[in-house]
Amino acid sequence: MTSLNRSEFDAYKENDTKTNEIPLSFASFYYSLKVSKGKDEREDVQKKTFTKWINSQLAKIDHEPVKDLFHDLKDGIILLRLLELLTGKELKPEIGNLKMHHLLNLNLVLSTLKDNQIRLINISSNDINEGSAKLTLGLVWNIIQHWQVRDILKKAVYDIHATNLEKALLKWCQDSTKDYPGVKISDFTTSWKDGLAFNAIIHRYRPDLFSYDNLLNKKSSQSAEYFLEHAFKMAQRHLSIERLLDLEDVLADNVDKKSIMMYVMCFFQVLSKPKTQIYQAEKLSVVNPKIDTATITHSYSLKNLPDISAQIGKVDADAVKKPNKMSSSSSAEMSSEILETYLVELKKVIEWLINSESLLNNQSHIGNDVNTVKQQFQTHEDFMLDLTKHQNNVGLVLQEGNRLISNKLVSGDDELEVRKQMKLLNDMWENLRLLAVERQAKLHEILMKLQMEQLNQMDLWLANTENRIQSINQLADSFEGLMEQKEELSNLQDDLVKEQEAVDCLKQIIVVVDDTSDDQAFNDLESKLSNLSDRWSNVCKFVGNRWFIVQDLIIKLKTINSEFESLNEWITNKTAELYILIVKTKCLINKNKLKIDKEITLPNEYASIESDPILTSSQLIKILREIELEMQTMHSKLNDMNEIGEQIGTQLNNSPKLSASINNKMDILEAKWNTLLEQMEYLSKVGTEQQQFELNNKQSLLTEVKDLNEIKIEFDPNESSAQVEKVKNLIENELNEFNVLLNKMNVLFENCNLDSSNLDNQSEFFKVSDFILLFGLNALKSM
Repeated sequence: MTSLNRSEFDAYKENDTKTNEIPLSFASFYYSLKVSKGKDEREDVQKKTFTKWINSQLAKIDHEPVKDLFHDLKDGIILLRLLELLTGKELKPEIGNLKMHHLLNLNLVLSTLKDNQIRLINISSNDINEGSAKLTLGLVWNIIQHWQVRDILKKAVYDIHATNLEKALLKWCQDSTKDYPGVKISDFTTSWKDGLAFNAIIHRYRPDLFSYDNLLNKKSSQSAEYFLEHAFKMAQRHLSIERLLDLEDVLADNVDKKSIMMYVMCFFQVLSKPKTQIYQAEKLSVVNPKIDTATITHSYSLKNLPDISAQIGKVDADAVKKPNKMSSSSSAEMSSEILETYLVELKKVIEWLINSESLLNNQSHIGNDVNTVKQQFQTHEDFMLDLTKHQNNVGLVLQEGNRLISNKLVSGDDELEVRKQMKLLNDMWENLRLLAVERQAKLHEILMKLQMEQLNQMDLWLANTENRIQSINQLADSFEGLMEQKEELSNLQDDLVKEQEAVDCLKQIIVVVDDTSDDQAFNDLESKLSNLSDRWSNVCKFVGNRWFIVQDLIIKLKTINSEFESLNEWITNKTAELYILIVKTKCLINKNKLKIDKEITLPNEYASIESDPILTSSQLIKILREIELEMQTMHSKLNDMNEIGEQIGTQLNNSPKLSASINNKMDILEAKWNTLLEQMEYLSKVGTEQQQFELNNKQSLLTEVKDLNEIKIEFDPNESSAQVEKVKNLIENELNEFNVLLNKMNVLFENCNLDSSNLDNQSEFFKVSDFILLFGLNALKSM
């Protein structure tokens, strides 16, 4: 456990009364909670950013995300799931909806935090259960500090003796952005508003992602939102840092310090890691066919480590052959404690070397499957990183042995034993190092061979697919040809889905890059990947786009064929109906000597049909009106069909063959449609002439009965006055009714136009006139 010396403790006591913050050397085990809300803290922003951080953790276990931080943490279940993930220990929650169950869960949360040396001040399970905003945020902030920072401190000793976390993090930011123009970081509030600080940190550790100078040149033309958005996207896309902040969080007048710190901690956690170089091509996908240019980092290689025996220092050659005997007084003065410490450390290192060599020897035989070898390579990389971490321990033991000999702290047999131990230790380390490097080189050689085979297979598959595409590059000019192309495109889509599995194997290309690497070979590989990426993208886009076009053309052609059959059948049937009507009207024309200036030539099949003398003008006009309404609907379909035909012509660049087929159909329909119009025009004239003839006849008859109301009735004087009065009243009532009908007829006659638009008025007129004629004629007969 890291100790806190007296001066640090006194400084902490003095500092604690002001800020409640603990020195970082102590903070890795205990964290204080600053519950007072400062001027640079905003609950609304903290709630949002802390929620995003929790959800980024819960996503690792496919847990439902937090929606309302203060409400969703009340029962303690989500907090227990979060701590399970962070601690690696199972924490079983109490299941139930009672407050008692919730408090038991929250007590387990607080107990777990205490077990992990997190000190909470004035926070109880009841506070969280009641949804206290300030204390809930304080609890989550402590969890973030501990696990976000603890993981960093395990791998980094950056400014470990800084006064507190904030200062250490600020110092790292300042060092990372040193000499970057336009960047001056003095706090975790206003220094980040223009976005340049985030971009500078990213560029400091990943200069391959973008040019900072080019970005800075846009300062005069772009807003702070542009630079912040650029940094956030770069961090999320290339560093896998979740977007915990929104633009308004950084640009606000009152910036929340903890939210900025939490986001910067993520940068520190990612960018302060040892530079392990993995060359990774992002997943090839039919949905998103673009392959980003692979990101290149250096893979650590033990070949670059200096020989650890150099750390021993030079020892007098004569001393090796003839060790100096120490005087009895010198021997007595030798500290047995120092020697004992040396032997303890020596034992630890040798045990670790033996264990490491055993682990290395027990690694599985190098496979011949690319995914297996990738996994073996990654496993071996972890093993080599572990060697790197312990290398210093080996060197320290060798240096301590050298110091014992150089300072004559051992003599005689003890000195010989120390020398033997040092040689054994150095030989064991060197043997382990060489074996590890040899396996790494072999793994890389086989992996590169398998990966190149994958790339070559992909290259061959793309070449074959491109040849297939070339055969359907020109759209077919017939329905049958388009159906064949649709089938070929369907097969291509199936092949793309099958090839996706092979493409997924290329999602991580691993290359070891060190000082001895061939840059040209690496550049060739990068170029090949880029070429495959572009070709895969083109194939996916072509198949997707061409499928849409072919499918659209097929649907349109089916529509044209279907509409042609429907319209052709309807026009043919209506033409036949109208020919029959024309035959039936012959009787009207001949009988009434109607003046029809143009005759319709009937086809032979209608010559045997007899005319119908019963057909009236009203019946004929009604039939024509119904057909006219149908024709309006059919004419709209005819226009739609013509428009679809023009669209097909445009898509196929007016293909002669297909255009001729469509035009032929349209010509057939147009000719039949014109015949139908000619028939309608002829029958309309017949109906109008017949209607005029009937109207003239009725007017003549009506003239004869118009004087009925002038008739004077004379009565026999011998009849009783009662009978006379009764008959008189009856006749007067009938005459009154006759006058009403006569007036109505006159009004209808004035409004009765002899065309199809006034069929209702015409029909009513003829009904009334027929009734008046019947009434009048009966009256005349009775007189």
